[in-house]
Amino acid sequence: MLIKIKNHKLLLSLFLVSVFIFVGCDFSKSEPINISVKVVNSHTREPRIGDTVIVRKVKKPWYSMWQYIKVAEGVTDSLGIATFTIDRNKRHSFVSYGLSYREFGSTEFVERELNDNDEIIIEVIPPDKKKFKL
Repeated sequence: MLIKIKNHKLLLSLFLVSVFIFVGCDFSKSEPINISVKVVNSHTREPRIGDTVIVRKVKKPWYSMWQYIKVAEGVTDSLGIATFTIDRNKRHSFVSYGLSYREFGSTEFVERELNDNDEIIIEVIPPDKKKFKL
């Protein structure tokens, strides 16, 4: 009798662990696309040279809070553009930082919103032009 109870507990534990692993897996197909991120000054509309652009994959597992996982990082060229290859089937966040971390801009796109060779424009507000309303 004691052996049957232990066997049932063991089988139930193995079943629950396997379900937890199965649900946590990501089975969506990868669909890579090329994206250009252009960073501009919001007031002058001129390109920002040398800004760092960070791309993060955004996911929401059923068992925890939103997770932002860094997938790529690049620096803007003389035209203010950085190019990346990302997965179209994932949600992504794009953040641009200037030479000081007080200069930044960001945007976010949901799954399948972006297409191949799209250009994303991130506007960065200079620190001296920011207006905070409390």
